[in-house]
Amino acid sequence: MFPVDVGGVQVYAGDTVTLISARVLEDDGVTPTDLSDWSNWRAGWRVNVESEDVLALAVSVAGEQVSVTASPAVSREIAGRRGVFDVEATDANGVVRTWFRGVTLSRLDVVR
Repeated sequence: MFPVDVGGVQVYAGDTVTLISARVLEDDGVTPTDLSDWSNWRAGWRVNVESEDVLALAVSVAGEQVSVTASPAVSREIAGRRGVFDVEATDANGVVRTWFRGVTLSRLDVVR
């Protein structure tokens, strides 16, 4: 079930871009997942999985809702390049889980 592949997300350079805004549900597809035992949520973007350079993405969690956002500065860095991102967190026992993954398809902006 995890990580959930969110597919391709369009990133328009210079915009604040929400890459993910999703409710995390149990396998039945109805019951919200209790995320209260998970902390240290983090997300990153890079050109490919071998790349050393990682750009940090903002993660917010409210109840079972997880949102990941690229700031205007980060979306400018991504501009013109395809890339990959993922989102992970750590549970109370120190277990790390990748919750979401996806790719970005970027577009250059006109107004700067």
